[in-house]
Amino acid sequence: MPHQPDSNRRTLLDYLFFRSPEEILPEQAQSLTRIGFAFTAILLLMGYDALFGPLMQVERIAMLVAFSYLLLAIIHYIAIRRFPRTRPWRIYLMIVVDHAIVSMATWVFGIAGAVFYPFYFWVTVGNGLRYGVRYLHGAAGISIGLFLIATLSSEAWQQQPQLIFGLATGMVLMPAFFLSLLRQLGRTNAELRQEILEKEHIATHDAITGLPNRVLLEDRLDYAIANTARLGREIAVFHIDIDAFKTVNDTYGHAFGDELLIQVARRLRDCQRSFDTLARIGGDEFVVFLQGNHQTTQVASFADRMAEYASGHYHYKGVDVFLSISIGIAQYPNDGRDTATLLRNAETAMYRAKREGGSRYCFYDTNMSREVTNQLTIQVELRKALNANQFRLFFQPRIDARTCRIVGAEALVRWQHPTRGLLEPDAFIAAAEESDMILSLDRWLLDAVCREVSDWQNKGLPFLLVSVNVSGRQFMEKDYVDTLRKIIEVTHIDQKQLALEITEGTLIEHSEEVDAQFHEIKQLGLKLMLDDFGTRYSSLNYLKRFPVDTLKIDRSFIKDIPGNDDDCALVETMINIAHRLRMDVCAEGVETTQQLRWLRDKNCDTIQGFLASRPVAAEAFRHMIARRETEKLLSS
Repeated sequence: MPHQPDSNRRTLLDYLFFRSPEEILPEQAQSLTRIGFAFTAILLLMGYDALFGPLMQVERIAMLVAFSYLLLAIIHYIAIRRFPRTRPWRIYLMIVVDHAIVSMATWVFGIAGAVFYPFYFWVTVGNGLRYGVRYLHGAAGISIGLFLIATLSSEAWQQQPQLIFGLATGMVLMPAFFLSLLRQLGRTNAELRQEILEKEHIATHDAITGLPNRVLLEDRLDYAIANTARLGREIAVFHIDIDAFKTVNDTYGHAFGDELLIQVARRLRDCQRSFDTLARIGGDEFVVFLQGNHQTTQVASFADRMAEYASGHYHYKGVDVFLSISIGIAQYPNDGRDTATLLRNAETAMYRAKREGGSRYCFYDTNMSREVTNQLTIQVELRKALNANQFRLFFQPRIDARTCRIVGAEALVRWQHPTRGLLEPDAFIAAAEESDMILSLDRWLLDAVCREVSDWQNKGLPFLLVSVNVSGRQFMEKDYVDTLRKIIEVTHIDQKQLALEITEGTLIEHSEEVDAQFHEIKQLGLKLMLDDFGTRYSSLNYLKRFPVDTLKIDRSFIKDIPGNDDDCALVETMINIAHRLRMDVCAEGVETTQQLRWLRDKNCDTIQGFLASRPVAAEAFRHMIARRETEKLLSS
């Protein structure tokens, strides 16, 4: 391996002309150089004495000058050690001494004094490089003045006016040249420093919001943890995510989304202290961490303040959108003793806040990590389950509230897990929705339902409207309607037998995508059902805007009727509004005959729940509709 030069090593030239290491002042380094020059001159004169005999008068004068110069340099060095602060007068005094020595040599040696010319170079340029441009002016002026005095007072030099003129011109041009060079180097250095600062800023800050990025956040959090551990203090880390921001981005474009990120960052910055760190770590995610001894109530209060500042209406280019945030909180040292753990646990708590509906904050607890691990395990097993054909098709009948006849069914999926048995959707749907598996699972269910309905048609079973639940993620897929069309064509089912169920959340979070695809779905001849109505915003504007055929009232409103007057009033209002908008109404979660009678009196069209039947496997449901078992059960 070739030898690599050590860039930190200093040479004699570095000490002569450039700044010395930080532990040695420039003036100290120059004094050491003077000592070196004087000592070298003494050694040369002593060598001359040894080789050529006793010194002549001139050489003795030179030896005396060298010893004097050595003594002055040592005194100067001692003075600097005692009074290390650089003084301009002290620098100029030593420049005068330098030139006095050289001028004396010039006067003594006459024309031969030209050999001392390089010493001027060291004095003038060296001072400029060491101390800056303003010292270069002073050194050059003193050098030229003393040189002219020394040369003009020497008869030998007066005989060589051309040489004096040439050397004097050189002494004027040389500082001018190096002055220009120093200025250019200064500009270059300034540009390089600025470029380095810009690159450092780019590497450590977010390009859109200007906030610290993950790199700088982790560096600051590492430093904070080290100090906090030493001082016995605490750190609170807040992981912030904007609810449904992807929908806004996809609807209005990335430029619109970037502007919203800037506005959100500004609001979050307004509610923090100047010494707290706010960073954007990617997408629509931000992190804030606080240092100090904070009570849990104080941490919660800060989370509330951030939610209050950041949630609300945002305006850009005439468009008004409402945004809210979900916050996960992890605290040092209880929830983690290093940066990676704290950030991971805060993110885990944030996802819990989102699963609970968003627009809230959650503190981390150890159970969340187990949940995340379970979710990841389920996601891996889901992929294997699709390939291994472990999913099963189930149906829950939907009956006419007046005749108690089966008029439809909701298709459901169950997972025949190899070790955990038959799993209901609650055990795996959340994990599927957090990954792309929900898309594959939805398509498997749609294909399985269409094939089952096609089989009913071939066997001459009664006409039923079968509904399939659709995740909002499907409407983000541009080919979803084409997929529907292909499955219908392959299975040859009557489109009028198929309905798609969507939730209020899908309408709210994917309104633009849903609006664009709903009309295409209606053109295929499919029905549309709005599931879990009343559990979210229940905006009447959505009922008016979208071509919904059936409104399904959530079970949470049905369970306490007819005993709860408020629920009765709400359900009756929902039924009346739906009918005025020419929609059918289905009540979910009906479990008692009293509920059925009340809903029948209020003109509810269909019901679904355990009173009619629990969800059953596809084969069992086929026998049920053939024998009209539900109708017999309810009429008895």
